[in-house]
Amino acid sequence: MSDEPYDYLAGLPLLPRVMGEKKKTPRSIAVVIESSCTGCRVCVPFCPVDCIETVPEGEYTDTVIPPVRIRYNECIGCAVCVRACEKLTWNAIEMVEVDVFEAEHGVKVEGPRYGWEGIKDDASQGTPAAEMLAKLQAEGKIKIE
Repeated sequence: MSDEPYDYLAGLPLLPRVMGEKKKTPRSIAVVIESSCTGCRVCVPFCPVDCIETVPEGEYTDTVIPPVRIRYNECIGCAVCVRACEKLTWNAIEMVEVDVFEAEHGVKVEGPRYGWEGIKDDASQGTPAAEMLAKLQAEGKIKIE
């Protein structure tokens, strides 16, 4: 047995160094299959726009451990979370075409919402990005009107 730590990222393709702002509505977005999600949160650190969160208690029914969900208006459709989930855990995230998602859920997936402006929305509170935003605002390093 090797003394070297296991490289959990070895099976994943290279990730982009810089992810830009969401410029338009993506063709498809990531959707969590709640009944398959173990709540392991392995996908969370891979999301370049921090739009994956744990489902609050009382909003899930199929599992004992809370699964994750993706804030659809912030998803940029990069599929990095899908690759992380299928390589490292249970394959519980799939890409769904925006038209299909909108028809199934009766919502409209909008364009640009990523960035500090999107993070200050109520839906993002309690996420690592929202905490970082609050810290940067408190330190006077960023100002949002």
